[in-house]
Amino acid sequence: MSNAAVLYAVTTIRRARSVASALIGNLAASDLWHCAFCLPIQLHYQLTDRWVFGGLLCRTMFASFAVPLYSSSLSAVTPRLSTTTTTRNEILVQCTTTTDKIMT
Repeated sequence: MSNAAVLYAVTTIRRARSVASALIGNLAASDLWHCAFCLPIQLHYQLTDRWVFGGLLCRTMFASFAVPLYSSSLSAVTPRLSTTTTTRNEILVQCTTTTDKIMT
């Protein structure tokens, strides 16, 4: 329920549209997908030890478990990559400026 509220807030509140809000919304959507789709099917399979959902769903369940995992991981890593890239670019600019001063 709270994930749905987070998605609603991220998509409807205009001032909440930022990179951080998009990443939080992505985490909420990923968690909502996992709780609404993956867990009930997995729970049924674990309790009955029978697969009654058909061959197509059997083949796609692995991907449906992987999507929320990779989505959450990517959302957690993306801010760090952005910070690292920004820091690296600032260092390169400083090095270039220093090299230009030394050369002249």
